[in-house]
Amino acid sequence: MIIKSLAVIILLAVAWIAFGERLTPLFDRLVSFPAVALSVSPLSYNGGGFVIGGREMTFGLTNNQRAGLALSTDSSNRVTLSFGSDAFVLGPRTNRDDSTGRPEIDFAADPGDRLSFSARESLLGWPTPFDFRFPFGPSSWWKKYVYYRLAWEKPSGARLEMRWRYERQYYLARGWTEALMMWNSRSGLVSVDIRPESKGLEGAIVRYIAKTKRWNRNAYTIERRGPSQDGRSEIFAVIPLCDTHASAPGAGQSVELYVDRAKEQVSRELGGQ
Repeated sequence: MIIKSLAVIILLAVAWIAFGERLTPLFDRLVSFPAVALSVSPLSYNGGGFVIGGREMTFGLTNNQRAGLALSTDSSNRVTLSFGSDAFVLGPRTNRDDSTGRPEIDFAADPGDRLSFSARESLLGWPTPFDFRFPFGPSSWWKKYVYYRLAWEKPSGARLEMRWRYERQYYLARGWTEALMMWNSRSGLVSVDIRPESKGLEGAIVRYIAKTKRWNRNAYTIERRGPSQDGRSEIFAVIPLCDTHASAPGAGQSVELYVDRAKEQVSRELGGQ
């Protein structure tokens, strides 16, 4: 009985060494250490991804390719994140555009936004006794994943959710390393989910533009222009990105919309002003 139990333990240990790297993500879906809240400020983009509370969060995917994410600044100095046919307005830019072409963008959340940034770690991880480093230097003995999640919601119902999987390594001399993007086809950006505005006046605009213009949300910006003369409506400019850098932003295909505050419906459309 003891021999059988010992044999089972040895077989499980060998299996975990051989397949633990693949099994750990599956196991982590069931149980992991509790998530820990992290700082969401300051916020910036460094050309390769976000920097959230001092942590560099890459736009590199787990296949070592860069995700199709892009940041732009509109004529109102607001930063928008685009992904496929979707877009999410992050908030106002807080640094000046660099004339030398440097990509860094600092930005902040809008008042009323709800943000959270958290991390949770693998409960077990996997051993790496054969992970040798050549020609010299210590080799890791254990590895595990750290999962990051950014959730950002606007009062308009617009939502951004991003998830990353980074890797930590254990060394006998110095313990666990920081969680890092390793470019090893295992770590990186796992998913991006953007949902457009669905509530309030902005939600009414998105539905109207989709129905009448068939523009994707990443193709235009929405700028608030203030109340109408009678006070019943709020005026917005809808500016396609192709118009944002024109000599007179707001012309071209741009439109001005009056949105009824009480009904939350577009009541009037005018050409660009």
